[in-house]
Amino acid sequence: MEGRWISPEDIAERRRVAFLGAILRRKLFSGTPAIGETVRIDGVKFTVVGSMDTKFSDSNYSRATTSLCLFRTPRQASCGTRATPA
Repeated sequence: MEGRWISPEDIAERRRVAFLGAILRRKLFSGTPAIGETVRIDGVKFTVVGSMDTKFSDSNYSRATTSLCLFRTPRQASCGTRATPA
């Protein structure tokens, strides 16, 4: 892991921060450090605070079901998989 996870404070203060998976990080940043960079999710800018290394596990983790969520209100979220470098 590089950087940090999204914290409870990030959520409580509704900070626009993102944690990227390894594949998305490589796709967007081609191996350069992503921490502190900005990405757009559904047109909204987020600062990258952390990213996952390639996962080596036998768990039931599925990349196909992983998505990014933009919390608009405490009860509403817009989820998708579209992210671009800002």
